[in-house]
Amino acid sequence: MRGTSRVSMVGYKYSTGPALQSSTHSSQFYIHRLLYFAFLYSSYFAASNIRMCYREVFQTRYACGHEQPTAERKVDCNNRRCRSSSFHPSNCAVCHATCAQSFERARPIVTAVGNGLCYHCAHGVA
Repeated sequence: MRGTSRVSMVGYKYSTGPALQSSTHSSQFYIHRLLYFAFLYSSYFAASNIRMCYREVFQTRYACGHEQPTAERKVDCNNRRCRSSSFHPSNCAVCHATCAQSFERARPIVTAVGNGLCYHCAHGVA
């Protein structure tokens, strides 16, 4: 394959001729090294990019502006790479490295509005 050209894994065209043999090996080394570190980076931070399960907290908002939680429910993200999901496999080998380990931040939902003050404001409790 001397003197021919081909396309590398990342789409750059390089020559494999004898004049560019050393630079080709050097560029191949760096391209493979770059791909290796990109793989490590993506697998290390993969869990941070996963859509995770979360809780919906139903609340009552009072005239004083405070909100009191009344109920909550878990919302399943249906993702195999979320530890809290019902779709997560029980035999996940490297769960701590590849799967999300916690819930997303709870999402408050005001379901009722009270006319009076909350318990703490009404009774002067700090």
